[in-house]
Amino acid sequence: TVDLTIMTAPSLTELATMAPPLSSTAAFVIDSDYVNISRMKIAPTVPLTYGIKSSARYVDISSVTIDGGDNLWYAGIALSSHSAVSYSSITVRQASGLLVTGSTNTITKTYLANDSSGSAARLMSSRYNLITGSTMTVPTSSTDPALDMVGASYSTVTLSMIQGGKTLAAKLSSNSDGNVLSLSTFTTTGGNGISNALYLTGGSSSNIISQCYAGAIAGGTGDNIAILIDGNATFNAVRWSTAVVSGSGVGYGLQLSGASSNTISNSFIYSDEVTAVRLDANASYNTITLRTMVSNLYSGRFGLELNNVSSNTISGNYIQGSTAVWVSGATGTILTYNVLVATNTTGAGARFSGGVNLTVSSNTIYALGAGIQLNAGNSGLITVTSNTVVSGARYGIYTANQPGATIWIASNTLIATPSTLVDTYGVYLDNLTS
Repeated sequence: TVDLTIMTAPSLTELATMAPPLSSTAAFVIDSDYVNISRMKIAPTVPLTYGIKSSARYVDISSVTIDGGDNLWYAGIALSSHSAVSYSSITVRQASGLLVTGSTNTITKTYLANDSSGSAARLMSSRYNLITGSTMTVPTSSTDPALDMVGASYSTVTLSMIQGGKTLAAKLSSNSDGNVLSLSTFTTTGGNGISNALYLTGGSSSNIISQCYAGAIAGGTGDNIAILIDGNATFNAVRWSTAVVSGSGVGYGLQLSGASSNTISNSFIYSDEVTAVRLDANASYNTITLRTMVSNLYSGRFGLELNNVSSNTISGNYIQGSTAVWVSGATGTILTYNVLVATNTTGAGARFSGGVNLTVSSNTIYALGAGIQLNAGNSGLITVTSNTVVSGARYGIYTANQPGATIWIASNTLIATPSTLVDTYGVYLDNLTS
């Protein structure tokens, strides 16, 4: 066991600077436990693989500045296990600012930046790590995530700022499971391609996103998404968070694509110009509940869209859009106890097409077009009960002919508004056969 401290003398105001000679691996290579490095500056003038490389445990790095420039090509700091980095600043260009491959490390109040290509912080096949009070940033032109978690599990990122470039702020992939992201901000600048502020993919499951802000700026023709969960990512939870896509272009506040058994609760989700929340590609058994705010104001778009999905539950939310809810090709959708607000003059509170076994119950609906609109092509059992359609809708409930469906309409309150301009209806059965 070694107990060694390397530091600039406390009496000196200027940090000692390390500039290793040619053919060095790093300024410090640590392979013994209990080593402390404090109040040092690393500014290589020749190519290095690492600023600090540690394969040991119980290494403490504090108040260290690393300015890698173009001379660090793999990592500013590489950690193994049971170590700590605090009050430090790491800036690189062609490397990862921080690389963690072990477990039980703590990163506190540290600035991590990549100025060109690569991630600010990368956790690979690691567990039980903590990043708190830190900043991770990449340039606006970058396509790399500022925070890249690859097979990283049971770790926590909290009270931190993660600033991505035009593509990604944070990415969890390769079965990164059981992580907690809390009280943090994830933002991207957007661009002409695909941009995700927070992206869970590759089977990453059982993660918790709590009290976070995820923001993406839409631009061009690519999908810009504040929070994207896809690639068989399951049992993730988004709680008490805000997801916003702003700007002109294509974007969603939240998208679940091929992802199952996820829960979205107590969150505000907003998109300037497209659907606020979209579920597609066989996303199933997901729940959006407990007063989740889903809002969209752009004409011709939706607050919530379900497309070719199954067994999803939408309950207890406020949902606003040109048409509040649009469900197409979905099986087993449950829409209950929501407030649905359609802002377009022809918009519907909830519109269904090509669905199987739908339940619409106990919702309060504000619309000018139809409160509940069942287009042709639905099948199975369709239950419409105990809903209230507030005065103003042309159709309280509209249903086209549904030859493959059994429709149950009961105990709804439909407040019609007589008009001299158009006919209005409480229930309109369009060519319905018995």
